[in-house]
Amino acid sequence: MKAAPIAAVLLAASFSLLPAARRVVVKEVGEDGTLKVSWCCGIKLAGVELPGGRAREMRYRYFHPESVEALRGLVEGKEVAIDRVGGGRPFGGKRYYVYVDTVFVNAFLLREGYARCVRKAGHRLAREFADYELSAKRLRKGLWINPFSADEGR
Repeated sequence: MKAAPIAAVLLAASFSLLPAARRVVVKEVGEDGTLKVSWCCGIKLAGVELPGGRAREMRYRYFHPESVEALRGLVEGKEVAIDRVGGGRPFGGKRYYVYVDTVFVNAFLLREGYARCVRKAGHRLAREFADYELSAKRLRKGLWINPFSADEGR
């Protein structure tokens, strides 16, 4: 298993290391994993998808409630730092890296098996995110605990 990339560890270490990040309070977490923030509409996590989000992912839907609860427990009612991935206008369907305290939420959800990696996402940590998901599969964490649900070939 690979060690966590230095960039991801440094980013998650402190809000002060995130000059481009803005701080917001998460009012609630939607069933689709959208974070309703204090001064805007909802935002989505970059490179991460909760199970059951797409039609072809219906086989993972059984783990959806646990994933949403894990995300709620991490961020709901808390101040988080968000770092937009890619250019364009803020909150216009863009995706974000989210940090609460010293936890990099996107990576945590993947490492603990609460979410799947979005492979088509063109963000700077896509390779690391794929490694986090693979590690969770190998360790049978979260949605990968059921050996019949894991597609080992990916």
